[in-house]
Amino acid sequence: MNIFPPISAESFANGCPGVTQQILEVLPLGVALHGINGQLDYLNPVAQSWFNLQLEHPVPLAEVSQVLRLYSASGEELDPREQRAIEQALTGQSATVWDLKTQHGGEVKHLGLVILRAVVNTSLTHFN
Repeated sequence: MNIFPPISAESFANGCPGVTQQILEVLPLGVALHGINGQLDYLNPVAQSWFNLQLEHPVPLAEVSQVLRLYSASGEELDPREQRAIEQALTGQSATVWDLKTQHGGEVKHLGLVILRAVVNTSLTHFN
């Protein structure tokens, strides 16, 4: 039994109405949706706050780490693990990334655990 009808990340990002969007908008954890090609299509309000970013257009997979300013918790180099994990999730596998941080305006935030799962040709990322 499907409680929520399947939707594409593109439809969701373009304002797909319904219960699914309402739930993601009020979740107390950050959620990002990636389309079938890995592009970042949506950040819920918690994720927007974490990354100090409102998406104006989809972000290509190759630019996700740069746009979100994702670094290894112990390093100063951009960390591509998120991109590899998105690719893995889009093949139907679960992926987990530990110890990432983001830096915006001198403020450092540690993401801790990032879990990615493929959901109807969409990679759903949540973190705490």
